[in-house]
Amino acid sequence: MTCGTPAVASDLPGMRQPILQTGMGKIFQMGDSEKLAQALIDVLSNPGAHQGNVPQITSRYSPETIAEEYEALFRELTN
Repeated sequence: MTCGTPAVASDLPGMRQPILQTGMGKIFQMGDSEKLAQALIDVLSNPGAHQGNVPQITSRYSPETIAEEYEALFRELTN
């Protein structure tokens, strides 16, 4: 996503979150190969429909940003 590439992911909590938060891709029901194929075809056929704000996504998911969020969480949990 930070390179502008949309993703296709199964509808599992950890897998679907980046797509839900950025709008960059499609989510399919786990175990449904037809839905997976449809999601892949849709993303490949309409890549512009699944683009997000790459600079914003890059900033949001940078290692530095994530590390700061973990540090804040750890401080909160240990106080």
